[in-house]
Amino acid sequence: MYRRKKNDLKVYASILVGILISLPLMFTSIMDEGKGDKPQAIQESQALTLQEQVNEPQEGPIPTASSFIFNNAMQYNTTSVVLEDKDIGNTIKQTNEQDRQQSFVSIQEVNTEPEESNQIANIEKQEEIQATNSEVQEINQEEFETRCKLTYAESGNQDYEGQVAVAAVILNRQASENFPDTFEGVMTQKGAFSSVKNGNVYIMTSKPYVIEYENIPEKTIKATQDALNGYDPTEELLWQEAVRLGLDPEKYAEGGALFFYNPKYCSESALMERNSIKCKVQIGDHIFYKVWDQ
Repeated sequence: MYRRKKNDLKVYASILVGILISLPLMFTSIMDEGKGDKPQAIQESQALTLQEQVNEPQEGPIPTASSFIFNNAMQYNTTSVVLEDKDIGNTIKQTNEQDRQQSFVSIQEVNTEPEESNQIANIEKQEEIQATNSEVQEINQEEFETRCKLTYAESGNQDYEGQVAVAAVILNRQASENFPDTFEGVMTQKGAFSSVKNGNVYIMTSKPYVIEYENIPEKTIKATQDALNGYDPTEELLWQEAVRLGLDPEKYAEGGALFFYNPKYCSESALMERNSIKCKVQIGDHIFYKVWDQ
């Protein structure tokens, strides 16, 4: 009896040992099964859900390729993303480069905006001046010849630019509300031109004499004609000078110069008085200005 019980105990002990030995193997098998392939339906469901998340329209600015990858990396708590697709990598690189260039262009546009605005304003003003100056004055031959005489009498010893500037002043006075609106009225206005006496134009020498149109050189005729066609160098120069001095160009330049003088023939006191002229330009021997603030 005792011997039988002893044998039974040995059997139970063997069974227990076998169970203990097999437990680790069973546990490993269970874990491997947990890591095995998921059913096809589950895989397809998860793939569809992920695709819907990718294709689902998002509010706000359109994301770039780099922002999409970064957002997904943050969503899945990954610290790095490995791109095996070279095309995607190139797209991100190009996108980043475009973003950098756009930022650089934006900065350049902000920094150059005042300068570009000034340039645009100057171009528009020059176009306006040219458009205004392109208006051709229609006059008869007698008036044209008299204009040429007056231009030559006042600036015959100057170069072309100096003569066309004087011819332009005559026209500018006629267009100004502060002067007569006819050429004859401007020419014969008291104290306006020292070369005009009793309606005639004189060459002011030691023995003044009336000038004849036949003696007017071609340079003076061309200068007079160009002024009538709208060319006025005084307006643009005065405009630039007013801007340089920080003055109102519309006040000191628009419409061109209305006055001129030759410092060589001014007394010392007259020159001292003219020093108070704020905006003036020199063409040849003459000083041109529009406004004299006294």
